Amino acid sequence: MSLDSRQAVATHDGRADASVAANGDSKGSWGDTEDSYGHSGPVNKPKSPKPENAVTIAVSSRVLFRTETEQKVFEERGVEEYLKYQVEHENEPFAPGPAFPFVKALETVNSQLRELYPDSEELFDIVLVTYNHAHVGVRLINTINYHSESDP
Repeated sequence: MSLDSRQAVATHDGRADASVAANGDSKGSWGDTEDSYGHSGPVNKPKSPKPENAVTIAVSSRVLFRTETEQKVFEERGVEEYLKYQVEHENEPFAPGPAFPFVKALETVNSQLRELYPDSEELFDIVLVTYNHAHVGVRLINTINYHSESDP
């Protein structure tokens, strides 16, 4: 996945807009788009996030899950032994890594948004990024499913 830096500053009409201060002091393009979202007066309930406004967050599999043992196998024994190890352990979930609590918090926010706005899209789109072989992907999927099922 690659992020285009122009998308980060694009307005609703595709032009870059630097009129909004980082601290939100100026209405800038937000003020210009109020009418296009149907705001004609006071709003009783906040609008749900638009899919095109969702924040996509890419997370490496190496920070989402603990993979030190597997990395050591790769470094000491090479790619073939690494892949063999992964296939042999594909039903053993990885332990949560340092980014795991962050991703779980984002999922909680998405869940709460779904409760408030049942028809809305998620505010955060979380993407798992890995350079691993497809055989490792099976273990990653199994791990994600394991941790999803073990949620309270």
